[in-house]
Amino acid sequence: MRRWIDQLDKIENNINHYWSKLKCPPTDGVNAWKSAWDSYGVCSGLKQLDYFKAALNLRKQADLLGALADQGILPDYKLYSTAKIKSAVTAKLGVEPGLQCRDGPFGKKQLYQVYLCVDTDAKTFIKCPKLPATLSCPASVVFHPFYTWMLNSTAAAAFDSKIVLPTQTMLN
Repeated sequence: MRRWIDQLDKIENNINHYWSKLKCPPTDGVNAWKSAWDSYGVCSGLKQLDYFKAALNLRKQADLLGALADQGILPDYKLYSTAKIKSAVTAKLGVEPGLQCRDGPFGKKQLYQVYLCVDTDAKTFIKCPKLPATLSCPASVVFHPFYTWMLNSTAAAAFDSKIVLPTQTMLN
């Protein structure tokens, strides 16, 4: 298994920039990548490295932060309509996403994950035939920014104290 993980580190100038290993406490990302492969990749019909390359290409194509920003939805602690969030993603990609929320600041729910489905060509976003039953968001949610100080000092040092958003590429 280690061999294909080592290959991942070489794609896209380092997979850690795009496929986050952010966790508290921090990890090296290998378990997350292995879990993604075991859950989705093995059924994709792609080789391991090709699966992760396709995922990174889809990430660039989706540009979720850009789609949200185009509609004035920014990670700034404000409340945003989940219908507006879905509409912004739908306008960009032509398919409605699933949204997952978790407990957030100020006693509100925060946007946690955006779910998208992809056709077997690994290039085209499609309407999800079924979304996880765990998806649940109220009518309005907080779009919470992420800062490295939210991690412990070891993890923050690894990110050089730069601001990192959940789906944003770290800029050098």
